[in-house]
Amino acid sequence: MNNECLNILSYTDYRVYLRMAIKDKGSRLSTRGLAIRLGIHNSTLVKVLGGQRHLSESAISLFADYLKMEGRDREYFIEMVAFGKAKSDSLRQIFLDRMISLGYDSRVSLLPYQYRFYQRWYYSALRSCLEYFPFDGQDYKSLGAHLAPAITAREAQEGVHLLESLQLIRWDESVKRYQLTNEHISTGRHAQSPEVLAFHKDSIKLGIRSVDEVDPTLRDISAICMAIRPQAIPALKAIIRDFQRQVVGVAEQVSNPECVYQLNVQLIPLTEMKRD
Repeated sequence: MNNECLNILSYTDYRVYLRMAIKDKGSRLSTRGLAIRLGIHNSTLVKVLGGQRHLSESAISLFADYLKMEGRDREYFIEMVAFGKAKSDSLRQIFLDRMISLGYDSRVSLLPYQYRFYQRWYYSALRSCLEYFPFDGQDYKSLGAHLAPAITAREAQEGVHLLESLQLIRWDESVKRYQLTNEHISTGRHAQSPEVLAFHKDSIKLGIRSVDEVDPTLRDISAICMAIRPQAIPALKAIIRDFQRQVVGVAEQVSNPECVYQLNVQLIPLTEMKRD
């Protein structure tokens, strides 16, 4: 469990984590064999991993023991299960706050070799789309047509293969679909790399396209023009970061997503800046 991609503190969906962790453990046990090892019914295990039912209190400890969870990781797992089982937004927020206090960080910084992810706008769209789209690993035409603007089957296939080679998705044979290796990723300290800058340019172009081609009820485009002093820029950037974290928090509480959205934020000067 030393694989950085399976850092439990980057997950909020315990069933996604369990599927990834069990596969990463490298056990040759079948689902039925694993159920026997854990001491639970095979149909129960299949439904839990498939997202159709939740873990019982006794099963939480069985899985934690099987995956050798200790200390903070074990405590985090318990809170993550409670978060998944909570039936109200207020309860989910309570458990999410506990997860944050234990070190939850939804963002996993990409490694240098993974920066090819930002070379095309549709790589990130495909990655998010695979979280819910019923893609069987074969019908790339339908997958590409699901994006807006649509991409070709060849582009979709190339994108999926790239995401898999960069270890940003992995095929899960137990559910016959791709799974995200992490819920959220970040550019980390390399936000000014050529690939990331190209991604931001493409994102702005997508925003321009949406002005004419997307129903106004399905988008929000607004702008503020203001006179400030340069000393206010750090405070404005901090507000933007807080806002982005709030947006991610809302997205994390959405179950059964049905579409992919992108949020672009630009804070840019419209006059020359004085230089000391």
